[in-house]
Amino acid sequence: MAAFSARVAVDLVNVFSAPAGGRVITTLAWGDTVRVLGTSQGTLRVELSLLTTGGSASSVQNVVGFVRPPSKASGFTLADLFTKQKQEPGVLKVDFVDVQQGDAALIETAGGRVMLVDGGDNQLFARYVAARYQGTSSQRRKAIDCIVVTHGDADHFSGLTAIHDSEAFKGLNPGEELRKKLFIHPKRIYHNGLAKRPGKRKNKTTRPDKEMFGATRKSGGRLFVTGLVKDPSTLGPDELNEPFKRWRQAVRAWKKHGAIDVRRLSRRIDGTPGADPFAFLADEGIEVEVLGPLEHRVGGKPALPFLGKPVPKAERDPGEAQTLFKGLSASHTVNGHSIVLRLKYGSCRMLLAGDLNEESEAFLTEAHGKGDLDLTSEVFKVPHHGSADFSVPFLRAVSPAVSVISSGDESELKEHIHPRASLVGGLSKQGRATLDEPLILVTELAAFFKVEGWVVNDRQKVKHKSQVSARRGEWFAFSRKSFGIVKVRTDGRRLLVFTYSGKDDMKEAYAFKLQGERVIPEKVRKG
Repeated sequence: MAAFSARVAVDLVNVFSAPAGGRVITTLAWGDTVRVLGTSQGTLRVELSLLTTGGSASSVQNVVGFVRPPSKASGFTLADLFTKQKQEPGVLKVDFVDVQQGDAALIETAGGRVMLVDGGDNQLFARYVAARYQGTSSQRRKAIDCIVVTHGDADHFSGLTAIHDSEAFKGLNPGEELRKKLFIHPKRIYHNGLAKRPGKRKNKTTRPDKEMFGATRKSGGRLFVTGLVKDPSTLGPDELNEPFKRWRQAVRAWKKHGAIDVRRLSRRIDGTPGADPFAFLADEGIEVEVLGPLEHRVGGKPALPFLGKPVPKAERDPGEAQTLFKGLSASHTVNGHSIVLRLKYGSCRMLLAGDLNEESEAFLTEAHGKGDLDLTSEVFKVPHHGSADFSVPFLRAVSPAVSVISSGDESELKEHIHPRASLVGGLSKQGRATLDEPLILVTELAAFFKVEGWVVNDRQKVKHKSQVSARRGEWFAFSRKSFGIVKVRTDGRRLLVFTYSGKDDMKEAYAFKLQGERVIPEKVRKG
């Protein structure tokens, strides 16, 4: 048998270390690509790139393994597990990656197009993407078809700056440098138009919230931001806070390697159509609709209303529905005007909702009720890491079969009790009515840890490895064996969602058949 590249045609396939079995070295998933080398003792001999994670790093190794014949009960043969031909329709792959407190997702189409939606606020997503796309250099950059920054909070986009910073990474050995460096060129960068100013004015006084996004104007008794920015990288450094300054430098550096289409995304509240920013996906049958932010017109200019801080639900009185939100809050404004994307591929719809909050969700729910837009989706990236600032009618409108919460508070300073118990309960009750068990997955819970035991003379946090602290004393340590990834796969007719486990031969996996609005549980197809 001549070697050939193939795609996995079933849901999950175990790859073993030896023809007779041995240990499970990895599990391939629907749509993954391998190189079939031939047969050996009744098994298929395959070569694959194995992604391993640990600590803050990820790496890829090319390994050879063996795929055994499926059991008779599965109904498959070896020949059924892989296909030489391109699958029609192909498999759309979406990975929601644990970046602790933040959001990050990688979308890869069957045709090889790549989109990044947010990137957390640390190096974790940069390391993951570098491991996925090895062998880049300054002269051989990985083309990224689109980067979407849903909004300008550091926990959603500073990790994208870390991708650029990785170009200058200096490791302890050449192998470490190769693993962690990633050279990309984004063709498109989309954002919501709100660029944060520094927290202090030039005279050192605190900048009030209403000045945080530039020019504003009152209309109908409400304050609107009219200083929306097309390309934040064109602003002067004095006009941007520190995360935006670093992002500005990254974008300007990428522009030196070719043109980048940088634009602000929104949905006109009057329904006026605009150019489709995601037309580059149309030839693969993928539709992407921008549902938010909802753009108004004030004085003939595009504008976004300032949002307020919500009154905690436990403190509300009956009939207080019109006074739930008070004052002007920059943080709630930038969150509430997150870019909201609804991907549609066949019968599968995915809603990526950034950091929407209760006030902005109410706007979208009202538009949904009028028929101006449709929120209903099978897969739902839950807003704002599962915070308590949510709307039950919004969850009901989405009616998800699979909800993914990106959360992982890594320190007491970022501990926000995410996801909130009330939100998880709301998702369960408002999930797809035809399912007895709608799924709720959390990226942090998809991670797993290794017990290291008692540690002594540990290094405290330092700026450089050469700076070693004095003895800290004894403490009981854990290390993160793998950062959590929630993997979603669909060809528009079926839906697979799964996560890895600390046990190599165990996966949490669920499969569904999609029939119009119906989502029907199916048996996971294992090789």
